[in-house]
Amino acid sequence: KTHFDFILEPKLNRKTDFSCQFHITRYGEVVIDGYQKNASKGYAYLGSGSLSQDEQNLIRASGYAETIQTVAADMASLGFYGYACTDSMITMEDRVIPLLEINPRMSMARFNLNLETMLARNCRLRSYEGIRADSPDIDTILNELDEADLLYTKDRGKGVIPLAPSTWCVPEAAQKHVRVYYVIVFDAESEYEKISDSWLAYCAGRICSGTGAKKTA
Repeated sequence: KTHFDFILEPKLNRKTDFSCQFHITRYGEVVIDGYQKNASKGYAYLGSGSLSQDEQNLIRASGYAETIQTVAADMASLGFYGYACTDSMITMEDRVIPLLEINPRMSMARFNLNLETMLARNCRLRSYEGIRADSPDIDTILNELDEADLLYTKDRGKGVIPLAPSTWCVPEAAQKHVRVYYVIVFDAESEYEKISDSWLAYCAGRICSGTGAKKTA
């Protein structure tokens, strides 16, 4: 006999998706590592970046951190420890919904948060999708980006960090619809837009092609 469980959730008037990155030590201590604003399309995750100061103030005033501490303490009492994150939301009415989903793992948003912390710079993880070119070579791509002053280096202090190179290097991926993830390291928003425009133009000509190519976040 087959048993099915259905979970019904209200459809919320979403304005902003965000996540809380935290970890629980072996001794049950709960540590909130930070927050990330998440870009999404439907149910698909597209990227992460920093929350605005107004968004941070709203979350703080809602008692969100106390809720996460309670949730994490319950997880610890059941024997869980390690990295986790909660998916949360701010509605159009500026109501903070603290808990939509718990992900007991390291997330892409945590990767971006850790990179921001390590580099002490603004980092924004985004994605680009389209029909992958026939045979892009990762070494060639990195060299071309470096020559164009688009690749992030320690000396340059800004630029693009391409992710998921297997999307480009696996032969079977050629002529298939793919999503390429990348991080842009920047200072001012105007600098981000300039780097993003140059990178997306490069993607369209070198990595993805056809009418399916588009910026997703």
